Amino acid sequence: MMDTQQIANLEARVLRIIGLTEQLQTENLALTDELQTSRDRNGELEIKIEQLREGQTEVEKIISRTLQKLDGLESTWAELQVQAKPKGRATASRKNPSLSSERSQSNSETQDSSEISSESL
Repeated sequence: MMDTQQIANLEARVLRIIGLTEQLQTENLALTDELQTSRDRNGELEIKIEQLREGQTEVEKIISRTLQKLDGLESTWAELQVQAKPKGRATASRKNPSLSSERSQSNSETQDSSEISSESL
């Protein structure tokens, strides 16, 4: 049979186990709540990631379209440059009157130099 000391030790152990069980249940509830909060947050983050991916895809499409338009503009510009070259100096003078006046000044300076050189001989 058991004596009172053994019964007291057994009771202390049972109470300690009950206390530990209650502590573990409380900790388990807290961890369960934390897990649910983390899962909810994870779901929110996954939605945001998907939205960012969609946004990134849209930005990439816009950049691609813009680059295509830029390529088209560059091609058109290059074609215009090629078309403008055969027209020669008359076109350049019409487009930029300062060029024709600079040429006139240059020509008259050249004539003046020639006349001075002829007179000194």
